Amino acid sequence: MKYISTILLSYLILQTGSILMAREVNSTPSGFDNAPDVDPSAKTAQDTTIVPQKTNNLTDDIFQLIQSSVFRDTTAIVRGMNHKIEFGESRYLGYTGARIANIYVKGVESFGNSIYDTLSRSMTGLEKFGNSLHINTKERIIRENLLVAVGDTVEPFRLADNERILRLLPFIHEARIVIIPGDDAHEVDLLVITRDVFSIGVSFNPRSAEDVSVSLYDRNLLGNGWNLRNDFRYRTAVDPKLSYRGAFLVENIRGSFISSAVFYQTSHEEEKGQISFLKRFLTPEIKYGGGVDLSRTFMNDQADNYKTLLYTSTVQDYWVGRSIQLGGIESRQSLKLGLRYRKVDYDNRPSVKADSNHVYHNGELYLANLLFTQVKYFTSSMIKGFGSAEDIQVGYFLEFTGGINNTEFQKRYYMGGDLRLGDWIDEFGYLGFLSQIGGFLNGGEWEDGLFKVGGRYFSPLTGSDKFHFRHFLSFAYTNGINRKNDEKIDISDGYGIRGLSHSELKGSESITLNYESSIFSPWSIIGFQFAFFDFVDVGWVGEARRFPKENKFFSAMGFGCRIRNESLVLQTLNLRLAYYPKTPESNNHFRFEISTVDPMLFRPFKGGKPSLIPFE
Repeated sequence: MKYISTILLSYLILQTGSILMAREVNSTPSGFDNAPDVDPSAKTAQDTTIVPQKTNNLTDDIFQLIQSSVFRDTTAIVRGMNHKIEFGESRYLGYTGARIANIYVKGVESFGNSIYDTLSRSMTGLEKFGNSLHINTKERIIRENLLVAVGDTVEPFRLADNERILRLLPFIHEARIVIIPGDDAHEVDLLVITRDVFSIGVSFNPRSAEDVSVSLYDRNLLGNGWNLRNDFRYRTAVDPKLSYRGAFLVENIRGSFISSAVFYQTSHEEEKGQISFLKRFLTPEIKYGGGVDLSRTFMNDQADNYKTLLYTSTVQDYWVGRSIQLGGIESRQSLKLGLRYRKVDYDNRPSVKADSNHVYHNGELYLANLLFTQVKYFTSSMIKGFGSAEDIQVGYFLEFTGGINNTEFQKRYYMGGDLRLGDWIDEFGYLGFLSQIGGFLNGGEWEDGLFKVGGRYFSPLTGSDKFHFRHFLSFAYTNGINRKNDEKIDISDGYGIRGLSHSELKGSESITLNYESSIFSPWSIIGFQFAFFDFVDVGWVGEARRFPKENKFFSAMGFGCRIRNESLVLQTLNLRLAYYPKTPESNNHFRFEISTVDPMLFRPFKGGKPSLIPFE
C-alpha cells in the first residue's frame, strides 16, 4: 500500500501541477448561496477522516498528518449510500401535480463533499487543495439543462429524466433533485444539487524514447461546460515528427439540447477537419432530433516512410427524426421515425473497380427507420462505477431499418432489424437480451450481412458493510453473411478474450462467453478507490461455412484490480494478470497488463439516427 499511495500521490500532483499557471480563484456561482442545504433527518453518511492523535514523537506526528490527508476508510460513507435498486420517479410520486414555486441550484465542491448531506464540510488537506484549483460549473449551465420551470407541475418521470440528464453531462459527477414541501400543500420547491468532477486532466504515455504521447484536457472549461482536448504525439521515425489531435465540444447550446463539436487532426499520414451538431432523444417527451456531420480528410498511405498514394475525401452526413409519445408520459412508450442521407466523395484516390478498393468508392446512402421503445431507468451503484449513481435501462427497443446504398458501380437495398430487451428481476438481478439481423440485397443475393444474438446479466449487490460483491455474465454469437474477405469479426481484447490480440482471433463467425466477479473494497487513498476482480473468457472463431467443425478456440482466466478516483476525469486504472492456455504464438502464457479503461456495462438503447448494424 505504501508504494501504491506514493504512485497515486505523484500522479495527482502531476495532474494538478499542470494547471497552477492557469489557476483562477474559485468563487461560488451567483445564486448558489441562496440554496437551502440538505440535512438528512437520519444521517448515516458521515466524515471518516482519520484524525491525527497527539503524540510526543515528531515522526509520528508527521505520519499522522500524511495519513489524515491521504488515507480514508469509506465504510461509513458507503453505508450511507443507496445501493438498492431504485426507480428514480418513485421519490416524486407523492408530489404529483403540485406546483413548483421555486427552483434552487446548489453546487457542492468536487472533493470531500456529498450531495446527500450538503452540511458536511469535513475535508482533508489534499481535498481542500483540489477544490481551490477547481472552477465550479456556472449556475446558468445547470439551469439550461433543466426540463422544468417555476410554475410547472411535478411530473415524477420528468424529474427522474432530468436527474439522469444531469448525470450524463461529462463534467458532472453526481446530481440529485430534491423536493422541499412548501407552506401551501399544493406547492413545492425544487433543490437541484450537483457535484462536479475535477475537470482538468493530463496523461503521459512514453511508449519508448522515440515515441511519446501527451494529452491535456478540460471537460468543463472555465465552468461553462465546454470540453477541450489536445493530444500530442512525438515520433522520431516519421516526418513530421510531431502529430496533433484536438477537439472542442459544447453540450446543450443555450438550453436547446443541441450539442456541437469541432475536431482537427494532423500527422505524417493524415490531416482531417470535422464539425458536427447533434440533438438526441434524451427523453420520450422530446419531439425532434437530428444531426449534421461534415468532414474533410487528406491522407497519405505510407509504407516504410514511402508515400504510395494520396487521397482526399469529403463526407456529408445528415439525419432528422420525429418522436411521438404513446399513452402519456407515464407509459414511457414512444414511436420514432427517422431519415438519413450520407454522401462520400473522393477527389483524389487510387484506381478503383467494381470488385476492388471498395473503401474508395464514391457513394450515397439513404436510410429510414421505424423505432418502438418503452424505456424506464433504475438507479443503483457499484455496477461498473465505485459508488456513484448509475442509470440502467429496462424495457424494450425494436427498430426496423431500410434504405438504398447507391455507389458508382452498383445499387443495393438494405434491410435490418434490432431487438433489445432488459429487465430487473428481484432477488435475481438484471437480464438483458439482444438480437440483430441486417444486410444488403443485391441481385437476389444477401451480402455484407450479419446475424447476432447476445445477452448480459449482473447480480444484485451482496456483501457486508465493508466489502460488496457483484457477478457479471455475458455471451454473444455473431455470424457474417457473405462478407468481403477483409471484413472479419475480432474476438480479441475488448471484444471477447481480454488481453489477447492477434490476427488468428479473427473470422466470419464467433461465439464468446465472459464471466467476472467484482469485489468493491472500502479502501481509499487520496480519493482513489479499489475494486478487485477475477474473470474467465472463452471464445470460438472461424469461417462461417466451416464453423463449428474447423473453429479456433481461445480462453483466458485471471484476476486484477481497478483503481479510480470518481472525482477526477481520469480513466480507470486497470491492473490485470491473465493466464492463456493457448496463444497464437504458443508461448508467453502468462501476461501482466496495466491499462486505462472506461468500462461500459452495455450499450444503452439510444435510437433515433438510422444506421447500419455494425459487424463486430
